[in-house]
Amino acid sequence: MKNKTIILIFICIIIITGCNHQPEISRDIENLFVSTTLPLPDNFVMNRQNESDYVISYVSEKLCILGYNITDTETFTTEPALFIYDLKTGFEFLDTLTPCNETASVDFIVFDSDLNRLTIETVDYVTTLNKRSSQSEVLFTENLSDILKSQIKKMDIFDDKIHIASADMFAIFTIDGKLIDSIEIENSGYRNFYISETGDVILKYADRTGSKNYYKYIEENNNKIKLGADVNLISGNNYIPGTEIYDGAGYHFYYKDSTALYGYDNVMNKLIAVLDWNASDLNPESIFSMEIISPDTIIYFGYDHLDNKENFVVLTRATEDMPIKKI
Repeated sequence: MKNKTIILIFICIIIITGCNHQPEISRDIENLFVSTTLPLPDNFVMNRQNESDYVISYVSEKLCILGYNITDTETFTTEPALFIYDLKTGFEFLDTLTPCNETASVDFIVFDSDLNRLTIETVDYVTTLNKRSSQSEVLFTENLSDILKSQIKKMDIFDDKIHIASADMFAIFTIDGKLIDSIEIENSGYRNFYISETGDVILKYADRTGSKNYYKYIEENNNKIKLGADVNLISGNNYIPGTEIYDGAGYHFYYKDSTALYGYDNVMNKLIAVLDWNASDLNPESIFSMEIISPDTIIYFGYDHLDNKENFVVLTRATEDMPIKKI
């Protein structure tokens, strides 16, 4: 009887610990980052989505920021534009976008592997997905309004599949704009979605009260998608203000809390600190949007309290030939 009791206790311990699967945390950081402020053109206004997210693409070592060029400051006449910054050479320029419909707003833009532009445009409450070649030839236009039902929140691309989310729906399309499948988001609680470097899609959504966030993988099998397993995070599925995850090269995904930015190693189930906020004199609450190029190159848009204005900042991990200093 005593042996059976010990075995039962041991099984219970395995079940309890096995159901948690919280990742191990490593906060060792070898060195700090140096920063370069990226000035934006005076007449350029960034396109903001999802209250605080900006439409930023990274392609061929170039940072592409979607926005509007103010052509007349008195009437505030604008035209869709891309501010493009070459991370390798530092070269920057402003590229005017021509919508498929001249009265349309350009809400999102991504680039496929052939550097064709895919845009989401809205005119008279009708939303379309448009693909243009690098010579601006219109390759296709698809109406999205009936599929996604409500305002589109985000578009991304991976392995020549287009991922689009609205407040109510998440859908995957072929590179030619044909719907593969879509699913409804529970309680219209969409918050964000992310694509890992291996192609895993993570959907973040909230319950009806908005007090609890869920992170779940989206499973795709035989051109059908569905909500899959929970994503293991340090905070579980409980809502903690200031926490967020990001996609980016180098790790399965990245996780931000009030202490640091971590890379998540899904093989080792380990969170590895990439950027310590306190050591770098950065306030994570002042960071509005972030693009993670690699563990050694991070770009963020946030509020600079010293300059009393919003800036784009490129963070590069310090090396032996760089001065190691706080930002």
